[in-house]
Amino acid sequence: MDKKRTSSSVEEETGVLKSGYVTAAFSPVKTKRMYYAVLGHRALELHENEKKSQRKNRHPRHLIDLSTCFNINRHDMYRIVVSEHFKLTDQELRDNADLFSALKIKAEQFDGRLKYCIAIMTPDETLVLRAETDVLSDEWYDMLMSALIPARALHLGRPVLANEFFECAWDVTMVEHPKFRKSVKSSEKLINLCTKDPSLLGPHRLCFYHHTIILCRRGIEPAPSDALSQSGIPPFKVTDFVEFPVSFSV
Repeated sequence: MDKKRTSSSVEEETGVLKSGYVTAAFSPVKTKRMYYAVLGHRALELHENEKKSQRKNRHPRHLIDLSTCFNINRHDMYRIVVSEHFKLTDQELRDNADLFSALKIKAEQFDGRLKYCIAIMTPDETLVLRAETDVLSDEWYDMLMSALIPARALHLGRPVLANEFFECAWDVTMVEHPKFRKSVKSSEKLINLCTKDPSLLGPHRLCFYHHTIILCRRGIEPAPSDALSQSGIPPFKVTDFVEFPVSFSV
C-alpha cells in the first residue's frame, strides 16, 4: 500500500509554494476569519477550508494577483515605525502623540491577533493576515516575497529588487482640516499641503523607506522601466506619488 504523501511533496507536485490556515481580513478591519491560504507562483488564494482548496475546479473566496501588488510588508505597531523614522524617545512619542494620531489610529484598527501581521496591498485593497505563530507569519512573509518579486518582474519585463518595496505602508485619507485630539504647538507655522495642492486630498497611501516618506495615489500599479524615475524607487510612475524626505518631516 502506498504511503500517504506529505503536504510538502503535494505542494512540490502542484506548484504550490506554501499552504496553511491563516487569520485574515481586509482593511479597515471590522471582522476577521480563518482561511486556508494557498500560495502559488503568481497568486495567493484564500479558501474557506482545506478541503475546498483541493477541489479540481476550485473557486477561492479571495484571489490576489501578486504581479500587480502595490506592496507587501510586515505590519507591526506604529510605535516601531515612528520611533525608527523620526528618532523619538518614548517620552517624545507621548508628548507628540497627536502628530502621529493618523498612524496610531490606523495601527490600532488591527486587534490583538493582527497587530503583528503581514499587509498585502493590491492597487485598491489591503489584506492583513497572520499565521498561528509569529514564526509561521515570518515564513509566510518570506515565501510571499519570494513569489512576488519574480511575478512582478515577469509582468513588467524588468528586474525587480527587494529594496523597491516599502518597509511599511498605510491606507490614509488626506483632509484639508484634520481634527486633533488637542491643539498642536505652533500649528500656525505649519504649511497645509492640501491647500497648496488640492490633488493631495482624498484616499492615498502613506509609505516609508528608511530615508524618505512617500505619499502614493490609491489604485496604482508598479510601472515598467520607461515610466520610472532615474533611481527606480519607488517603482511607480513619477506622476503617482509625492516624496517627503525624512529630514524635512521632523
